[in-house]
Amino acid sequence: MKQDIYKKVIENSSIGYVFLRIIYDHATKPVDYEFLDTNAAFEDLINLQSEEILGKSFAEVILNIHLLKYDRHSFYHKLANKNEDLQLELYSEATHKWYNIHADYPESGYIVLLFIDITNKKETVEEKIDLLSSLYEIYFELDRDYRFTKVITNNEELLFIPKNKIIGKLITDIFDKNWSENFILAFQTAFKTEKKQFVEYESRFPNDDRFFLAEINCLKRNHQFIQYTVGISDFSYQKRAERKLNEDKERYKLIFNHVPVGIMQFDTNGKIVNCNEKFAQIIGTDKDNLIGFNASAVKDPIFYNAYISVLNNKTIEVENEYHSLSGNKTTYLRALFEPVIGEKGATIGAIGIVEDISKRKNLEKQIEFEKERFKTTLLSIGDGVIATDIYNRIILMNKAAEKITGWSQEDALEKSSENILNIFDEKSGEKCESPVIRVMKTGEIISMTDHTMLVSRTGKTIPIKDSAAPIKDESDNIIGVVIVFRDITASREKEAEIKYLSFHDHLTGLYNRRFFDIEMQRLNTERNLPLALIVSDVNGLKLTNDAFGHLVGDRLLKTVANTMKQVCRSDEIISRIGGDEFVILLPKTDSARVKQIVKQISDNLASEILEMGSVSISSGWEIKTDMNQDIEEILKSAEKKMYRHKVSERNSTRNDAILFIVKTLYEKFPREQKHAENVGELSEMLGKTVGLTNEEINELITAGNLHDIGKIAISNDILNKNGALSDEDWNEIRRHPEISYSILSTISNYASLANIILYHHERYDGKGYPKGLKGKEIPLQSRIITIADAYDVITSDSSYKKALRGEAAIAELRSGAGSQFDPDLVEAFIKGLLFPNDD
Repeated sequence: MKQDIYKKVIENSSIGYVFLRIIYDHATKPVDYEFLDTNAAFEDLINLQSEEILGKSFAEVILNIHLLKYDRHSFYHKLANKNEDLQLELYSEATHKWYNIHADYPESGYIVLLFIDITNKKETVEEKIDLLSSLYEIYFELDRDYRFTKVITNNEELLFIPKNKIIGKLITDIFDKNWSENFILAFQTAFKTEKKQFVEYESRFPNDDRFFLAEINCLKRNHQFIQYTVGISDFSYQKRAERKLNEDKERYKLIFNHVPVGIMQFDTNGKIVNCNEKFAQIIGTDKDNLIGFNASAVKDPIFYNAYISVLNNKTIEVENEYHSLSGNKTTYLRALFEPVIGEKGATIGAIGIVEDISKRKNLEKQIEFEKERFKTTLLSIGDGVIATDIYNRIILMNKAAEKITGWSQEDALEKSSENILNIFDEKSGEKCESPVIRVMKTGEIISMTDHTMLVSRTGKTIPIKDSAAPIKDESDNIIGVVIVFRDITASREKEAEIKYLSFHDHLTGLYNRRFFDIEMQRLNTERNLPLALIVSDVNGLKLTNDAFGHLVGDRLLKTVANTMKQVCRSDEIISRIGGDEFVILLPKTDSARVKQIVKQISDNLASEILEMGSVSISSGWEIKTDMNQDIEEILKSAEKKMYRHKVSERNSTRNDAILFIVKTLYEKFPREQKHAENVGELSEMLGKTVGLTNEEINELITAGNLHDIGKIAISNDILNKNGALSDEDWNEIRRHPEISYSILSTISNYASLANIILYHHERYDGKGYPKGLKGKEIPLQSRIITIADAYDVITSDSSYKKALRGEAAIAELRSGAGSQFDPDLVEAFIKGLLFPNDD
């Protein structure tokens, strides 16, 4: 009875079954197998009937099965050896399926083989290969016989023949002899070395000048062959770059040989390894005589020292006369020697660039006298230049001097410099001695004081800085004076501005920390007692910056500063000593006055309404009444009181700020209020469905209501835009979860919600933002809000899409399961929608 059942199970099984007898040779070595029994699944596998199989040998029957891993003899040995782990895959051309062979040995000399369908598993592997193959224009897979088993391409026009005519063909069937041999050689090398191989070839299509690079891999597992893979990429860019490089080399070679300066290269032994014709011409010999010549043989000490220095990794430039080795030619050379550094950072030689400057040197000698006459003038040029002769008469004025003095050169020529340079001392008001007369007396260069003022021809008074120097002839006799001066009005204003900025806060115009420290010590005297200090800190500055941007934050700081200036007297020193911290120094001030100031500032600020609502500060104060008290301790005491005040009001102030931000957001974008309420309700429903605690559900509701609070900082134009958003718009919108986090994380009541909201735009597949979290890395409550948020968008009308309802909305939500959404939560959400009262 049992045997009949087992037989029926085997006959009707989808697993192929074969019962074989082992055929041995005289040496008891397995040489073949005889078929004793089969089932229908195996007959379908090889496309033969049982009468065509039974009683025949394995070699006679298995003709159209493609064994992946073993040749026939290895296969026979594996089957007969029951101690070896048989791992064999095959492909049936009859069923177009892949099978895994399992062997069992019921008794000596007999084997049972089971053929298990693994096609789906193979297809999963192929899907992974498809993903990798997207890196290439064409992707092939071949078996050990170089037969194509897979072809993948996004552009079949790149193939030489249709894709369906390639599968199953040998490489020699597809490519010509030369190509086939190249690829087979690469396959063989990849098989032996287990290293990636490359074959480069040119497109076979007419009028196509592209080049392609084939990347060949031999895949093995446990040193057993699996398959060859060939990934083909467009190599044209690299090929053209290579050609361009060769063209550049030729171009540089032309430049090297035709540049109008001599170029030579020598190695670390001083041997010249290359030079151009111009170098040989400058040196006065043939190029052939120079190649191999040792530069250390040069006797000129300047050039020899330059040669030694450059080999010691120093760049050096020299100018000197060069005497040729034959002594027949003397040339004035300018040479630049630059070391050549090898890959390991060591000097491997040097380059010399040599220029014949003999003509220039000769010209320099001819104009040396004329050059000396004007040298001092050129070196002293500032803004205005006036030159006089020995009798103090004007002989030259440049345009800048004309502009400063108000005199034209035409009117000033031959006049005394004292008439043109009418200068006096700014401090004493006395007229200054003529700089020309002073130079003529001393023969030295002089500078005027920093307080020199010039009265121009029009009567305008201008601060100037000037110097004067003698002009001498070749015999060192003074033949005149040159005066160089400049209008320093702008520099004085700049100095004043710098001085102002060094003691003032650039944003509010109040004094800065540096000035405060100086003034606190200056006022720390007995005559200023009682000396009061008020320390104030602006509430909500960080929230303002996060929610509305730094421009609004700056306006908040300016509002506080202006209010303090309105309340305080001129002798009461207000300083901004930190980002949001202010200090007021009040000499000779009692506690009544301090309390009055603190209250008035707070009252006035309360009436100032900005984007974050009314403005407020936290203040603390302390008064020094005795010189034995340390002023630094007084400051610290005031700061501590301020911090205590700030801490006591922090949550209340920040909670008010959150509510104001939400109110402002809803006023700017009314649809956001309904969306937030919907997301909160949907999140609550899903939280209950998945069994969250009441505390977790309450967090979900609040997080759902606040999930888009960061949009307060997004431009109105983007959020109200009709039609599709640009990439720049999306980049801006994607900032809102992080903005929400920044706003909420600083408030203890909302800190636990900050992370939930931060990650509510993450995707289950890891392609979301801002962190790219994946799967369960995303907090559960964030995944819940993601679904609630999306469902409300799906079921709401917008400027660019119609709302979906019912099954259509559910189908749209399900389409994102596993990619955008947690698939389990999607089903739980749908269950909660369809069966709201089902516990």
